[in-house]
Amino acid sequence: MKKAKLLPLYIAVTAGLYGVLIETSYAAYTCKTNGYKTLPELMNNTPVVLCTNIDNDDRGYILSDTDRVLSGAQPIAESINASGDALTIGSALYTGLFVGWTTYNSEGKASPAVNIISTDGDAIKYIGDNTANRNIFISTAPGSTVSGKTAAINITNPQNNTNLTMRLAGNISGDILTLGPSDNISIEFGRIRNPGAPYNPSDNYTTELTTKKITGVGKIDNYGDLIINGNTDWDTAVVTNNGNIKFQNVTLSQPLLKAKQINIPSGLDVISADTPVINQTYNLFEATSGTIVLPTNINVLDSSASDPNTTEWVAIATEMEQTGVNTGDYKATKQTKDINSSAFERVTSGLLGSSMVSQFIKGSSDVKEFVLDNYGSTIEEAQRLTRDILPDLSGGDIEAAFNYVEKMRSHIGNRTLRYSHQLPEEEREHGWNVWATTDYSTGKNKDVYGYKLNRYGLQVGFDQQINDQALLGFSLGLNRNHAKNEVSSSKKTTQFIFMPYYEWRNDLYFAEVNSNFGILRTQSRRDIGNTTASGSYSSFQFGYQVLGGIETQLYRDLYIKPYASLKYQWMTNQGWHETGSPLALAYESQKYSARHVGGGISLWKAFETSKGSFVPSLNVEYYRFIGSHDKLRQKVSLASSVSETGNVKGDYFMYGNALFGDQLSVKLNASLDLSPTFNITGSAGYNRYGEYKESAFGLTLSNRF
Repeated sequence: MKKAKLLPLYIAVTAGLYGVLIETSYAAYTCKTNGYKTLPELMNNTPVVLCTNIDNDDRGYILSDTDRVLSGAQPIAESINASGDALTIGSALYTGLFVGWTTYNSEGKASPAVNIISTDGDAIKYIGDNTANRNIFISTAPGSTVSGKTAAINITNPQNNTNLTMRLAGNISGDILTLGPSDNISIEFGRIRNPGAPYNPSDNYTTELTTKKITGVGKIDNYGDLIINGNTDWDTAVVTNNGNIKFQNVTLSQPLLKAKQINIPSGLDVISADTPVINQTYNLFEATSGTIVLPTNINVLDSSASDPNTTEWVAIATEMEQTGVNTGDYKATKQTKDINSSAFERVTSGLLGSSMVSQFIKGSSDVKEFVLDNYGSTIEEAQRLTRDILPDLSGGDIEAAFNYVEKMRSHIGNRTLRYSHQLPEEEREHGWNVWATTDYSTGKNKDVYGYKLNRYGLQVGFDQQINDQALLGFSLGLNRNHAKNEVSSSKKTTQFIFMPYYEWRNDLYFAEVNSNFGILRTQSRRDIGNTTASGSYSSFQFGYQVLGGIETQLYRDLYIKPYASLKYQWMTNQGWHETGSPLALAYESQKYSARHVGGGISLWKAFETSKGSFVPSLNVEYYRFIGSHDKLRQKVSLASSVSETGNVKGDYFMYGNALFGDQLSVKLNASLDLSPTFNITGSAGYNRYGEYKESAFGLTLSNRF
């Protein structure tokens, strides 16, 4: 009794605070607040008692006016899941219901999104008793889900002269059913009224609708991006499109949409499980009465464009032409290919270059057309495309440029050996010795981006001994190398190197220094589909080496020469542009450097023959790379997006093989004096520079003038 006496006072206080206008009763339901969520947990501090059906506690939440009469819009701030009806609304709904609309940022966007889900019943059931002469709305926030097996929204008993508007965004799964007068009931997709925030007509919300039918609705307007899954029947509705509508997962054997009137002049996309037959006519839209306004031409993509698991990344697009005015009949006239970007990204996920291709396809119609003309729709073809787009990441041209400097240093090492008790005394003391060396090497790199390298070199020089204690010389090298990677690209480089050298020694010790200055010109070629992307660029390199050690007789004219050394090499490549393909790239300039410390040992012995002195020798060197192992790095963009004189906008920063690394060299020489002034030397060796391994052969001729 005490509680009963206090109840009128409680209602009066509530009415004063929240503007309660009417008190009614909905006898079919009884509130059971004990053990169930009540205010403010679910209703965001709104004075509502949450009740459950007395016969079935699995029927979710009931908004009833048994104990409260509501005024103002009610925001649902928490998800509801039930096996029966998830959310049932009696006449307590006075103004509107917001599913998920609880807080707003400066732009009036709602947060958070919530889900109202029923596995066997209605997601939202609105009874609508005692609601005559009201303007009521039901609104769902973007990102929210309203899903029911029987219906997503079921309006069971709307009253005459009550205007009900459903403003829907997010995911709506299930039919939308009403039993009332259709002229007073409407749906607005993608257009949301924000409580407490100004309405922005430019808001473009997305609604994904999976429903077989919408009944009893007089007007349906779309203001945002509406995605409709499957063929659907909207009964008595007059349909108007002010945004974009996409039909997907539909069949062409029946109308995509039936309605009373249809007004979709533009913004229409269709993705079908059927591929239209050319010259066949299809009834895609049907208006039961009134007018029908549709685009004169539409494109129909095959279902791979919407299948989230498809591996078919090339879709068939069919152009269809309206057969007459105010008709929903379309004739298939032309078929082309299109690219399913999401499928392409899925089948090439994790492959280097896939994101680059995807971005190029989206940004350039020329690239898209080229890809469709040159690559098939299989996973293997997508992977081939990602390989073809890759720039040369092997670093073969850079390694070759650095390695030729090592070959020139090796040839100069042969010259200093010639002056170390090998040349006749008169040859060491008089005149300049002119020499020429030709060499060939071939090798492979089996790193991630492997390559093969063939190199041909010619080096000429002249040197002279000064006072039996010093050697001064100059040499010029010309090198041609061809590096071809294991994909589809190759680079040919011409290299000119000038290398002066100097040695000082006494009876035991010696010290040497050499430096190099070089220019390079590289021709690049990449085969992409049936095109070739080609270009050229220049490079400059500089370096030096210092070494010192001892030189002594080990045993019976067997000489030994151990030494330690430090060497440094630096190189820069200028930026350049490829031409000849829609997938040609533009490159930013690059700089690389390498520092090594190590040493070696040389052994040799002279034999006198009838022709002259014969001197075989063995040289072994090992150098440790100092610093972190430098990786090839390139910043590239699509060449067509960069002017020839402009700077490259590095859309992609890519890394390739590790460069340089530790060095091991083993070389056998054999020198023969054919006359007092003429000498011939042959050499064979094995070199390992980081991950690159090669065999090298050389022939040197020298003569004193």
